[in-house]
Amino acid sequence: MECCQDNVHIYAGAIPDEGEERGLANNLPEDKLIGSVIQPIFGGGCTPTLHLRAGQKDDEDPFGKIEGPCLFGGWSEMCFTFNFFTSYFKSESKTGDIAMIKKKKPSSFGAAITELATDADVYSIEFNPSAQTLSAEQKITVFTGQLLADYMLFDGNTEKFDEDADNWNCYLCYCSVFGKVCPCTFSIPKNSQSSSN
Repeated sequence: MECCQDNVHIYAGAIPDEGEERGLANNLPEDKLIGSVIQPIFGGGCTPTLHLRAGQKDDEDPFGKIEGPCLFGGWSEMCFTFNFFTSYFKSESKTGDIAMIKKKKPSSFGAAITELATDADVYSIEFNPSAQTLSAEQKITVFTGQLLADYMLFDGNTEKFDEDADNWNCYLCYCSVFGKVCPCTFSIPKNSQSSSN
């Protein structure tokens, strides 16, 4: 449903604070809207998807889309680079004819420690030479799409390890199913032997 969609709206300049909640999209001036990134209803099925609009209203066709991998995060982040194909909206799935966004795996021991200990991630965005006609607003919207994808799929919701009263839980990876992030995990039971006197 619309109330569950992750999204970001990009505005130019300062937004005056008139006592209203500034983060609500319906309280912001439309004439300053640069672009928006919106998760489609049902989240793209098993392909995490974001729609890109630059200066367009939410009911207009987007100019582009970002499509990510079905499996991502968890311990798989230590071994794999994840590709996010940024394509024109009417292009076939995962063509990457606008850009390729990559969430890179750690390239050194120090990078692996950083990956384990922090939420810091390393991304690269390589624009396709055929996408030279993109406007500045469209490029800013692509960059913002990368930030939203990172927030949705890698920051805070996709840890590698946690524990509860009975188990240590290792998260191998996560799977996107209609916008829901589902863990693929295994659990190691804690010793529950009690000593008797």
